[in-house]
Amino acid sequence: MKAKTRNHFSDIADVWNNKTWVKSDEFSDEIINFASFNGNDILLYLGIGTEDLAKKLPVKTVCGIDLSAKMLSKCKNIPRHNLIVGSAEKTPYLDETFNVTMSRNLLKHCEASEKVLKEMYRVLKPGGKVYIIESCVLVEEDKDPPNFCVRTVEPYHPSFQTHNEILSLIASAGFNLYKHKVYTFRSRWLKNWIKASKASDKIHNMVLDFYKEAPKGFIKRQEVRFIDNDIESNIFWSLVIAEK
Repeated sequence: MKAKTRNHFSDIADVWNNKTWVKSDEFSDEIINFASFNGNDILLYLGIGTEDLAKKLPVKTVCGIDLSAKMLSKCKNIPRHNLIVGSAEKTPYLDETFNVTMSRNLLKHCEASEKVLKEMYRVLKPGGKVYIIESCVLVEEDKDPPNFCVRTVEPYHPSFQTHNEILSLIASAGFNLYKHKVYTFRSRWLKNWIKASKASDKIHNMVLDFYKEAPKGFIKRQEVRFIDNDIESNIFWSLVIAEK
């Protein structure tokens, strides 16, 4: 799975920023305001990608790690010596090096997300904070549509989790939950997602048809609308701060 994930993100590095939630200043501002960085933070960003979010963060220093060298090649604002190609499950940093660690939509791409969280815990100083941002679903029965969508291009993609499942995972790594909420990001996303995934017209139509047949409860909670061969809906995100 790790090799497939690396290859997939290397393949889409050039078009990654087409995702609506990646290019949204509104969403970035929501994350930054929620996190309340103090300006002096030494941050380890796991799964930093193209630095689309990292370059906006009001911190002193950003160190980033990502599986894909191609994704890291897009980082222009972070010094090259602060970037490492590697796995979030095992980083080269010493214990208690950072006062903040962070990831956005990383955990669901990992074979062992609990290992990633324990690694975040290891490199944090006592009292340090972890910021986790993960797309989620509200209830267990809402997992099928988003799972189907992502697995049309990533068949190995792990399942989406509920907000409560994400909280339990973070707590099980030893963190004390400090603050959390579910944020609703609403957008017309399918056409942008197709571009960002380098997916075919066939996949576009498969996802569109699947959503049209989705359970009524999912349609209602996500407030799904179909406009010009596109999907507009709520996308729910877990925003979590926890402490070591």
